[in-house]
Amino acid sequence: MNRSLSSLCLVAALLAMLATSCRGGKDEPSSENPALPTQASPGVSSLSYSPRPYYKDMTKMRVRFTTTNPVPPNRAYTVSLFTGLSRRDGTPCYPEFAYPYDYNDPPLRGGVGKTVSVTLVTDAPETVREEDIDKVGPNDTHACTGRARLVVRYETPQGSRVMRRLSFRILPARSH
Repeated sequence: MNRSLSSLCLVAALLAMLATSCRGGKDEPSSENPALPTQASPGVSSLSYSPRPYYKDMTKMRVRFTTTNPVPPNRAYTVSLFTGLSRRDGTPCYPEFAYPYDYNDPPLRGGVGKTVSVTLVTDAPETVREEDIDKVGPNDTHACTGRARLVVRYETPQGSRVMRRLSFRILPARSH
């Protein structure tokens, strides 16, 4: 009796292996196995800016980043520049610039190995949120000197996730 039970278990195991090999051994996403991803996660593999070094009196920063996958619909990558992270020098300046500036700018969707390039305007009042203009004045919206951080985020309706960040220094204005 023990021998026939062992033989029956062996036959059942062989049938299970045969069924898996007929499917090609691939696990397909299904409601029974929700742990398998149906889409690759967004990501950023590199981040850079120019010109280097960056000075306080410069007006534009070119930002380039390479994405590992596109973002799903209704989601996007965003770029932010935070300036004056260390002690500020006392001159009026604005601590944050971002792309997209508003909803009229095209979303940054990315793609597999796609390099995205945007320009951050670091002296124009239109890049500063309306409610923050009063804090620094419309003519004082240039970047602050000192430590700065460039950040690429993945934005979703539920919030955002930092994909990559790069720290550097913004130098005092050049003497002309």
